[in-house]
Amino acid sequence: MFVPLPDSLPSHPLGLAVGCEIASVPKILLDDVLEQKNDIAKIVEEEVEKAMSPYGYEIVQTLVVDIEPNDHEKQAMNETNAGIARQRQAIVDGIKDSVMRFSINVPGTTTNDVIDMVLATQ
Repeated sequence: MFVPLPDSLPSHPLGLAVGCEIASVPKILLDDVLEQKNDIAKIVEEEVEKAMSPYGYEIVQTLVVDIEPNDHEKQAMNETNAGIARQRQAIVDGIKDSVMRFSINVPGTTTNDVIDMVLATQ
């Protein structure tokens, strides 16, 4: 038995999914968007289900396969990551310098003694 699709059916259900995705993503911080693909897929699934269920469609699952920030966002994220890397390197250099100075200024101690002492107080 052939059942014709109604004329009022959206011509491209993928357009619904993209529209839902575009509407839901700006509500989430970019860092969180990259970590919350499953949550975004659930939002898309619910919205497409609402739109398509009147036509007899049941949406079983949606999948977000890739999130591509625009070039400006990518550059900002790279600059942030580079800044964090520089901060971490400065911390490591500062600890290294402190350990070396302590082991030089306190006779009979080694760098391993200083590191053990630091770890013990943490």
